[in-house]
Amino acid sequence: MIHAEKLTSNMSPDLKTTDDGSVGAGAARRGAGDFLLGSGIVLAVPHRLVRSAWIGHIPFAYWVVDALRPRSFVELGTYSGCSYAAFLQAITALRLASSCYAVDTWKGDAHSGFYGEDIYQELAAYHDSHYGSFSRLLRMTFDEARVHFSDGTIDLIHIDGFHTYEAVSHDVQAWLPKASSRGLVLIHDINARERNFGVWRCWEELSAKYPSFAFLHCHGLGVAWVGTEPMPEPIAWLMELANVKGGSGDVEIVRNYFNRLGSGLIDQFASGERNKAIRERDEILRKHDETLRERDEAVRTRDEALRERDLRITDLAKDLAEARKYWGLGPIVHAPGEFSRFLRGKHPTRRT
Repeated sequence: MIHAEKLTSNMSPDLKTTDDGSVGAGAARRGAGDFLLGSGIVLAVPHRLVRSAWIGHIPFAYWVVDALRPRSFVELGTYSGCSYAAFLQAITALRLASSCYAVDTWKGDAHSGFYGEDIYQELAAYHDSHYGSFSRLLRMTFDEARVHFSDGTIDLIHIDGFHTYEAVSHDVQAWLPKASSRGLVLIHDINARERNFGVWRCWEELSAKYPSFAFLHCHGLGVAWVGTEPMPEPIAWLMELANVKGGSGDVEIVRNYFNRLGSGLIDQFASGERNKAIRERDEILRKHDETLRERDEAVRTRDEALRERDLRITDLAKDLAEARKYWGLGPIVHAPGEFSRFLRGKHPTRRT
């Protein structure tokens, strides 16, 4: 839970809480519908939809880019580029003059699994052709990349690296100084409580220090304002929801809203994968049918050849019968050795 004194120092004047902890007049005049439906970009169709645990958060990625309008964005942990492409798509659609960087070794890890060069090559080909004018893929570790950014220069940081408590805590502490006075940090997998994932524990510590909001679907996504400037109004509204005494129905409205939008994209991806599997199956069946047609044609050709051979055998048999009759040998069935003797030149003298 976020304490009011921590939140109000970073909040726009008309969104500050009153003495009794209720939402200020400005926020009271504007509800969830105003802030959620006012950003039509959340309904955009993703240009890149690839297998990822992040698909369900794509609509929020669109929303937060519209709300924050970041001048700079860094993603730590990109893999196939599902999340990164969503942020870049929104930046392009909103015509923002942002500088963007994705940091990853593109080798994998014990949690996401290790993978081959094809993942990076496919992403790089897509990225460079669509977003190469304002974005770069930095193939290095997070620590190696950190020295290439000055402190206080990054408006939006998305952390989705190795998921142990030690690893994510190190990433947060190493990159927090890089956040600008308008800094917003997103952390994925805050609701993954399996294996040795420790992001949830790191998130509890971070959210106790900064205004924050937590999404619980798709392994969870934490949103924390780490800047010192007053928050943009939509961001302040989002953070305020968790600060209302006694809770707020708007928290569940927001969570359900983005969960439903994200679920639609997950269903869309699953449908696409099913259709792809069907197309691949149909192609296999087509090739199988083609093989059967080729086999049937080969059988037909063979049968035709056999028929022609049989006709030739029949003709030869007739010729042979005529020859035997001419030479007075009689039917071959009555003298099985005569034809072989005939072929060896030991035939009898023709009778007159």
